[in-house]
Amino acid sequence: SIAAMPKLAAQRIEIVEVKGTDGIQTLHFKEPVQLADGTWVTRWPEVKIDKATGFIDANFPGGKKLFETIAKQSEGKGHLAFIDLGNLGAINQFEAGTDAGDAFLKEVSKIILDKSQGQISAARLGGDELGLVIHENDPEKAKRILQEIV
Repeated sequence: SIAAMPKLAAQRIEIVEVKGTDGIQTLHFKEPVQLADGTWVTRWPEVKIDKATGFIDANFPGGKKLFETIAKQSEGKGHLAFIDLGNLGAINQFEAGTDAGDAFLKEVSKIILDKSQGQISAARLGGDELGLVIHENDPEKAKRILQEIV
């Protein structure tokens, strides 16, 4: 999430935040790529931010790549968790429709950020699936963070 950006910088992932003239917020991250001839170039893939959660939107290639990079760099130094909310479809069927679902997702993401105290990077993986990288090496502390979220 945007709130987790200081943790990302500590892991040497260079990220810039961009707000378009339309007010839509995106991130770009530095990705070195080796070409077939052996030379290296730098790409800055666009990472969309999910409107409902404020998390990285892993439904797009740049967001998926960034979340995978964060998870890989956290290997041995953090924990990966997946949350399946499971009832978003039912919420979207209420009279308010997807507005109710978006409100639910906003509340869930607020709880996740509040309870994790900046110790996570988060992505929306699908409709009601979220991915968390918990930047905590101690498994008991990571477990407590997840218990707080639940």
